[in-house]
Amino acid sequence: MNSAQGIGQFIGLGICIFLPLVAIILNGVSLRRHRTNNNCALAIMGTMLAVILLSLSGLGSQARHIPLRILEILTLSGGGFMVVSTVLAIVGLVQCYLRRRYTRGRWRAVIALLLNATFLTFIIMNTIDGIQQGVAMRNLLQPASTPGELVTNEAWNFRLQPPHEWDQIDPAKFGVNTRAAIERSHPEMYALITAEDFPEGVDPSLSGAMDHLKRTMHIDGKVEFLAEEEKEERDFLSRTLEMRSREPAGTFFHVFWIMHNGNTLYRIHTWGAERDEVLIREDARKITDGFRLVDPRRATPKTAHDPDAEKRESIPLPAA
Repeated sequence: MNSAQGIGQFIGLGICIFLPLVAIILNGVSLRRHRTNNNCALAIMGTMLAVILLSLSGLGSQARHIPLRILEILTLSGGGFMVVSTVLAIVGLVQCYLRRRYTRGRWRAVIALLLNATFLTFIIMNTIDGIQQGVAMRNLLQPASTPGELVTNEAWNFRLQPPHEWDQIDPAKFGVNTRAAIERSHPEMYALITAEDFPEGVDPSLSGAMDHLKRTMHIDGKVEFLAEEEKEERDFLSRTLEMRSREPAGTFFHVFWIMHNGNTLYRIHTWGAERDEVLIREDARKITDGFRLVDPRRATPKTAHDPDAEKRESIPLPAA
């Protein structure tokens, strides 16, 4: 982290956390003042506390070591305080209008309502964006085969027998390294099969390849890496990684499976909504069990099927 980023984060921390904390203290003191409407003061205190919780959630989304559950608790708590502060602000303004006593502090209620409306606008915009992404994803990825049909890619020396609930979809929608793609409609899940030569400078071991995957993963939101395991199955070693991501479209559960044959790295990425975690894990296991090399003794030539192999980079994680 450079000095400019450090200064920017410090300023953001002061604006989003320390200033609201000072406002809470000052308004707490004002509760004892004569003619101050307590509901108005409590409303701005609730809004400031919500700002602190939502800011902590935003800062935590940039750190990998903070669990998603904590971020969800902070976000839900912040939203709850905003709802309460909105009710208190409305009640306080009505009291100030109807009564002659306790008329101070109306501006506090107005500020609370304006801040709550601003945050609500951002929440609605993110929700709409997530819905649009989901709709676009479903419209873009139409089944290209009958359910359970065998997937074969002779150029990259593999075949895949998906579970009978899964259909093939166009792999070109996901990037140059995606060699096959399948989906399940009910519940909605996706799986990508990628194959590529080991990128320049990457440790050819499976652990090195998985570390590279983590470093090059791009996603609009928070990523939390869960269980990781390497084991021997059939005639090769494989490594799996479970991951949870928090995105505008929702929270998703991912399973990555990698193995390599010679210089070629194969990866299967299965994901869906977090609520279907158990089924995603089960279907990911079925999909990897159905993966076979056409000829285990044949290594795929480095540039025979991809003249731009030297220019290729690891593709970003597709929007779920």
